[in-house]
Amino acid sequence: MAPRKSWAAARLSRLNPIAMVERVEYVLVFQEMAAVPVSMLGEPVVSLTSRRVDLIAALDVLFTGV
Repeated sequence: MAPRKSWAAARLSRLNPIAMVERVEYVLVFQEMAAVPVSMLGEPVVSLTSRRVDLIAALDVLFTGV
């Protein structure tokens, strides 16, 4: 995740959905998820269960290009 305000790259809406966490918009950067070491992950702060369809769609784009 990257704060939307600081996201300089062009965002592909299906690959990089936006999520609101504690009133801040974040770009979900699925193409970089394998590059994040587990040691950098902290405690969960929000559930994105309600965004399940968007998150699976982003994975579909990442893995299949569709």
